[in-house]
Parts: sequence; structure tokens; C-alpha cells
Amino acid sequence: MEPDIALASAAAVLDLPEYEAEHLAEALVDQALLESVGPGRYRFHDLVRAFARRTSLRLDEAERTTAHHRLLALLLTRARTAFALAVPGDPVADVFGEPAPRPVFTDLPDARRWARAETPGAVALAAAVASGAPDATAVRSAVDLLVALSPLGLGAFAGRAEEAARLLVAASEDGRDRAAEGRARFLLGTVLLGRARLDEAAEQAREAARACREADDPAVLRQALNDLGLIAQAQARHEEAITAFDAAAALAHRLGHRSGAVASTANAALSRVRSGHAEEAADTCRRLLSEPGGADAAMTAYVHYVLGLAHQELGQLDDSADQLRTCVDRAGHAGDQDRESAARSRLAEVLRLLGRVEEAVDEATRALRLATRGGRQRERVLAHLVLAHAVAARGDHRTARTHAAQAHRLLSGLGAPESADARSLLTALATADGSVTADG
Repeated sequence: MEPDIALASAAAVLDLPEYEAEHLAEALVDQALLESVGPGRYRFHDLVRAFARRTSLRLDEAERTTAHHRLLALLLTRARTAFALAVPGDPVADVFGEPAPRPVFTDLPDARRWARAETPGAVALAAAVASGAPDATAVRSAVDLLVALSPLGLGAFAGRAEEAARLLVAASEDGRDRAAEGRARFLLGTVLLGRARLDEAAEQAREAARACREADDPAVLRQALNDLGLIAQAQARHEEAITAFDAAAALAHRLGHRSGAVASTANAALSRVRSGHAEEAADTCRRLLSEPGGADAAMTAYVHYVLGLAHQELGQLDDSADQLRTCVDRAGHAGDQDRESAARSRLAEVLRLLGRVEEAVDEATRALRLATRGGRQRERVLAHLVLAHAVAARGDHRTARTHAAQAHRLLSGLGAPESADARSLLTALATADGSVTADG
């Protein structure tokens, strides 16, 4: 479905006060040339949109560029404000320009709601900016806009976001803007990571880190290093992941980025859990939770998540469940659907191990619902796998095969460690009743 547009955005494009833009929009609604899809939001009917696109091609290039600049300025200002709420203290917010001059969001969940509504249009705008006769300032603003939206649910629009990011990489290369290229490659790598295309993501993150070093862009360099750690972690190369996370944490400390340092340190702790050093990881998490000033709510939720996994690895299942429930509560309060989904999946796994199978099925079902809504492929895979194990534990092999096969299809050809788990589960289910192959 094509994106709709908010009244504020329409006013920016038209360079009109909002009340005049609203009067014009409502007049078009009355003439059935525009559709009102909610309070202050509008969308073209299909035939009118096609006509408008053809008409726009006849506009003077300068007029189109000016309209892009006006809309980018509005969206970037608000996205920068939302980003600062999602990742408080992150110095990368400063590279996006000034925040909104007056409060536009009541809290982080409000900012996330705005981002979910505006991201489809922002992605379409970025692709349009990069596809035309690229204006260097507009290209950089479009890159910054999508980077600012990346922690606020960009994964739900992964296919279109990937296309837009590739166009922005090409446009920044053509314009020989190394800073914009570094950010665009970081953006593309983040989108690919969310889609579990790990080798491609690693290539983009490495190129992003190289460009950011050359352009002296340390705030985005820290994020690229952290992504390199996440990719190595997902591929079970944990020593390499720890090295990347430690470098990202050290850079965050130098930049005074508290939540970034906590995030990368917690990421390193997670790799230590998975490489047989769970007690060391648990000590790190307890230290992070006890430090004065603490981290923001989202990062605190993540530290509880890692601590829950450490307790699970140590066989302390009740403690693990307690930590994961805390993560679910905090992530839910912050509106972080991806983190809540992952925590519910892990909680379901722990509950199954505790023999509380029906509770496990319930948590895994909630995790899958959240992951499907959020759009991140890795969370969907995890939820399908955990749900498959949970329903198999209560004897429902048919439903288990469905979820295991879905996880296998999502992972097909990606080389992620979960691929082996999905295939192993399918084989076990086939052995149990002789009715299914590993290909589902």
C-alpha cells in the first residue's frame, strides 16, 4: 500500500500554514480526489496518484528539489527528537541537526507511534531524492532521516528500506560525499542485519566503518562497529564479536555516550554467555545495573535480557525467568516491540524447560505476534522456533512442523546458526511420526 501523508508534511511541501493546507486537503476530500485515512492524514486515490506522478515529472527540477528540502527539514527535525528519546545521550543525534523547537512527543511510545506512521513516507521520500538528479544536501538529509528512524521500527519496512538505502549509497558515491556514504552503508548494513542477511550486512558495515573513519564521523563509526559485533555474534564468531563490541564501547566512552557504552558492553556479555563464560557475563550485567546514573529504560531492559540468558546458561531457570519478565515489562513500557518479542521468546524457552508448557506456548505466541508486527526477521525466526519446540512439548507435532518449516524457510540460504536448529527440529519431528522431510 502506498504511504499516506500527515497534515504537517503536506503543509511543509506546499509551504502553507497548517490551517490553509487542511482547508485545501478537505476540499479535495469533498471532491473525492483525496482520501482521509485518519485525523490529519491523507492519501491519494490510485488514479489520482498516477496522474499526480506524471504531472510532477513536468515540474521544474528546482521546484521539486525545494519541495523535497522542505519536507526533509520537517521530518528530520522530528525524527531527531524521536531518536533522542529512543537513544538518550547518543551523540549521533547531534549530526542530524537541531531538535524540534517545541515538544512534539509526550514520551517514547508517542515518538514510536509517530515513527510507525511516518516511516513509509520517509522511505519513499528518500528513494525519490536518491533516484532523481541527486542534490547533495538532500541526499545527506535523506540518509540522516532514515538513520534517525532506524531504532524506531524501520525494520517493519525492511524491503523498501533496503531499496532506498541502496539508492542512497549509490547517490552518495556519485556525489563523492564520503560521510554520507558511510552513513548510508551503515543504514544498509543495519537493514540487512535485521533481515538476517549476515554476509551482506558484514560487507556494508565494514565499508561503513572505513568511510566513517575517513570522514571523521565517530558517532556513526561506533554504531558500525557495534553492528560488526552483532553480525559476528549471529554467526557464532564470539571472540571476534567481543573484540568489535569492546571497540564500540571504548569509543562510546570517549564520546560520553552512556547508553551506547552500556549497549556494547551488554552485547559483549551476551557473546560471553554464548562462548561458555556465563558467570563473567552475569557479573558484568549486575555491575551495569548497579552503576550510579544507570542506563535508559530500553538499555536497562536489554541488560536484564542478557542477565536472564546468563542465568539460563548456568541452569538457574527461575532466576532466568524473573530477569526475562523484567525485560518484557520494561521493553513493553518503552514500546520496544523487537526487544519485547525476543524476551518473550526466551522466556517461553525457559518456561518449557521448567515444564510449564502452556505458559511457554502463550509467551511464544505473543512473541511471534510482536515479531510479525515489528518486521525484524531474526525475531520472527526465533519466535517460530521457540513456538515449534513449545507446541511439540505438548504433543502437537503438526503445528510444530508448521512453525519449524517456516523458520527454516526464513533462514534458507542465510547460513545463520538457527538454520541447524530448524533443520534438527524438523528431522526430529519427522522421526517422531515419519511424515515430513527437512524441506517442510
